[in-house]
Amino acid sequence: MTTFCCFASGENFPGELKSANTPVGFFVSVFVDAIDRAEAECKALEILSVHPDLTLAGHERIPAGATISFKVVHELEHHVNPKVTEFQFFEMDE
Repeated sequence: MTTFCCFASGENFPGELKSANTPVGFFVSVFVDAIDRAEAECKALEILSVHPDLTLAGHERIPAGATISFKVVHELEHHVNPKVTEFQFFEMDE
């Protein structure tokens, strides 16, 4: 297995996640162990789709209409324990 860093971008998440009146987006890096880039993206998406910072109270998965895409997936030379960095949220323009 190889460690990958997946730089993700989210859009159209409910503003109530961050006490905003408009939808919010985010950037975050997710580190996963995988065989290849495709598997790394799948694993990172699985982690993000149930992450408590992205789900509304009482819900187990991300809200309908919200999207997550991967801007960069980079293979690392050294092993890093799988983790999610701190989310950087922003209000989206309407």
